[in-house]
Amino acid sequence: MKKVKHGIICTVLFLLAACSGTAAPTLKEKSVTLEYGQNPYIDIQLESLLENYDDVKEQYQFSLSLFNADEEEIKEDRITEDALLQVGEYMLLINYAEDTEPLQLPVTIKDTVAPEFKDFKEKVSVDYGYDKDLTKLFSAEDLADVVIRIDGEVDTKKAGDYKVTVIAEDASGNQAEKECTITVKEKPKTSSSSSSNDSVGSSGSSSSSASKPSGNSGSSSGSGNTSSGSSSGSGNSSTGTSGNNQQACVVPDGQIGNSGKVFATREEAHEWGAAYQLEHSDELSRYWVGEVFDTCNNIKGYTVGFGYWKN
Repeated sequence: MKKVKHGIICTVLFLLAACSGTAAPTLKEKSVTLEYGQNPYIDIQLESLLENYDDVKEQYQFSLSLFNADEEEIKEDRITEDALLQVGEYMLLINYAEDTEPLQLPVTIKDTVAPEFKDFKEKVSVDYGYDKDLTKLFSAEDLADVVIRIDGEVDTKKAGDYKVTVIAEDASGNQAEKECTITVKEKPKTSSSSSSNDSVGSSGSSSSSASKPSGNSGSSSGSGNTSSGSSSGSGNSSTGTSGNNQQACVVPDGQIGNSGKVFATREEAHEWGAAYQLEHSDELSRYWVGEVFDTCNNIKGYTVGFGYWKN
């Protein structure tokens, strides 16, 4: 009888121990969405993620692993300020016990934040005949690459005020807009040819040759040419160089990104760069788009460069 009682007591104690076993952690949500620039290893907190965190936090050693759509693991140290996690779909594994399947949490990275203009001026003035890119007068900040464009016509060879809309757009299509008035200044007044010739002619020139320039080559016998004695023979040049000797506009070395490619528009460059970076996301952490200038400061195209994950 004593043996039977002892067996019953042991059975009860065993069942009580089994019933008091540690419960497995469970997730509150089926998925999580983060903003571009956030880091799942840092910005996802287990206490807000697990349904029974208080019951299991002392029982398990938790660790996280992140994988991209190609099932390639992205280590925590690969996500930095210079190599942000790109917009897309990921899978976060929550490991908590050996020989146990980890919890799986789909993570979506979205970019919903528009760029912010920096030191924006509602009124801007440019000289008559301004031939540079007007968008360079404005700047905007964003975690992603930003393209600035101007909606509205500005004729820099016609003085006046032009009301335009300045638009800053990031790689995800988020936009910020501000109104601006661009003022084109009046055309500078030019002096008469006679006064111009008087100011640049040699001291030995006669008054007749200064008012009516000779078409012959420069000499010391009193022509109205410049003091440099140019072969052009014109009394209107302050430098004495011929118009045929102007320097050609060429694209200097060192401007092309490491993609080796140049595109006609910024949009084409962004489209190709984003697709290529996504296709090679195992080694490329980001891409950028930049202008290609020639020696006359003209934009000749847009190039693409890439940043690599740090080992």
